[in-house]
Amino acid sequence: MAGAIVGSVAPDWDLYLGIKHRTITHSLLFLLISSVLVGVFNIDMAILWFIAYGLHLIEDSFTKMGVPFFFPFIKERYGAKLIYASGAEDLFILLVAIYIISEMLKV
Repeated sequence: MAGAIVGSVAPDWDLYLGIKHRTITHSLLFLLISSVLVGVFNIDMAILWFIAYGLHLIEDSFTKMGVPFFFPFIKERYGAKLIYASGAEDLFILLVAIYIISEMLKV
């Protein structure tokens, strides 16, 4: 579970590392590289990392800013671009996702 939690917020580490937001850390390239690096230590954690990181990218693709999936090769931002990040819709989707995941984890 730790891999999923850390992986779900890892794309936004660019805010703390001095890297321009939503560039390399929001690319499929970085998703793959980071998943392989985590997999060197623990394959199960790498799978959770990959899923959580990937879901973060997908969720961000619904925001007005979009996501540069193919950065640094193509800098265009892709996505539905329907909602504002940290807006009411974004928070609602987060709450619904938490509810759905918690229901799925019930045994």
